Amino acid sequence: MNSETIAIIAVCFAGLTFVANIVEKIFGGSAKLASNFHLLDKATTTQIQQLRDEFLSRVLTNSDNARVGFEAITSNIHMIQLGHAEFRAKMAEDLNNYMKIRTFDDIKAELKREFNEKHNDLKADMHDGFERLEKSVEAVSMAIESARKERQPKKE
Repeated sequence: MNSETIAIIAVCFAGLTFVANIVEKIFGGSAKLASNFHLLDKATTTQIQQLRDEFLSRVLTNSDNARVGFEAITSNIHMIQLGHAEFRAKMAEDLNNYMKIRTFDDIKAELKREFNEKHNDLKADMHDGFERLEKSVEAVSMAIESARKERQPKKE
């Protein structure tokens, strides 16, 4: 065997190895890639199912808590309504027993009379104050007039 033959055999062997690697990458690699995608799909589906279960569990827990809270609020509102009804009944009874019920016209007349009584005093005070103010203004004006007359030179 000469060196040329050995070189040709080596080149052929390298070529066959190259072709074998390419065939493995095309056919064998795609099977491995498909296998990896299948495993990823299974893992993702499992994680999504776990998240869905956890979410539904939390939704159910929160809806139970909300239901309990709403029932408590409804009960409290009902108790307030009962207390209000009792209070109204007691006040109505007290009004009938202890207070004299008057008509609107009676109350209006009484308020008008009280208003006039209080404001009559105020009106009298205001009239007195205006009279004093008028007297004071008149006195000041007379003093100014007399001072002006004294300053004017006399005409002969």
